[in-house]
Amino acid sequence: VPEEGYFLFLGRLSPEKGLWQFLQGWQLFNAGTTKLVVAGEGPERRRLENVCREHGLKNVEFRGYVTARDQDTLWQGARALVVPSIWEEPFGLVVLEAWAHGRPALVSNRGGLPELVTDSAARFSPDQPEDIASIIDRCCTNTEELRRMAAEGLERLRQNYSRAIWLARSATCIERFWRASTTKKGIELRTMDTGEAKRGKVLEVGGIKLVGCG
Repeated sequence: VPEEGYFLFLGRLSPEKGLWQFLQGWQLFNAGTTKLVVAGEGPERRRLENVCREHGLKNVEFRGYVTARDQDTLWQGARALVVPSIWEEPFGLVVLEAWAHGRPALVSNRGGLPELVTDSAARFSPDQPEDIASIIDRCCTNTEELRRMAAEGLERLRQNYSRAIWLARSATCIERFWRASTTKKGIELRTMDTGEAKRGKVLEVGGIKLVGCG
């Protein structure tokens, strides 16, 4: 985690993503040379850029849409990911992306985000600007805390959300569905454990094949 890195928002610029609320907290934070990089497009972009101009937030940079190929470079310069969603975010795939790149996440306490991150991320109330400013300040002054969260997030990713585990769980779901929905006989069903997925083994469920790609 780079000590002089920027905070990164990566996603669609739409109202439910909560970036407008996050900027209210950013205004209260004495940013100095610390930057917020916003990567993404959406209907809120013009409004958000106007907010930054009106309040003199020159340390907020809008990068627009960033291709998957260029996102690795984007992650390299990031200190932490911010996910300020104000809607009931069911999962938050971008958090897993942050962990995979060795970066911690600062997330809203809405929806499924708290359950996803548990103690592996800093959480804040998106409708409380003072709370947001306090979290940002803490993350700027305690790099070791960020590194701890990044390490715990990466371990949580490996233990719960790896490709091999996803394939094994998907196989179980398909098997249960198939058993419940068919009365045909002679269909071979077998599950695939994590080791098989990692070795690229093939699972067949009623003619449907899942190939481990780990």
